[in-house]
Amino acid sequence: MNRFVRSLPLALAALLVSNVAIAAQTSAGQTAAPQDPAMALVKEASALNREGKQAEALARYRQAIKMSPNLFEAHAGAGATLDVMGEYKQARE
Repeated sequence: MNRFVRSLPLALAALLVSNVAIAAQTSAGQTAAPQDPAMALVKEASALNREGKQAEALARYRQAIKMSPNLFEAHAGAGATLDVMGEYKQARE
């Protein structure tokens, strides 16, 4: 089994976790306050990922990380995107 097939479940799990976290924030009413610009980038990146635009998604995740270095969703999304792109070593950094 090649590395891509073995790492696919991990990448999908990380995308799921980041999407669940975004959905939890929305349902918790946290969108009533002014939206965090870094989280807005994460949401854009997530949408781009779903459209198969991984390079654009990764750029958004990296922008979010620069704005908010401790934002879990940005790191998880970037790692999952890198994994899908076949950049396994970078994904685990």
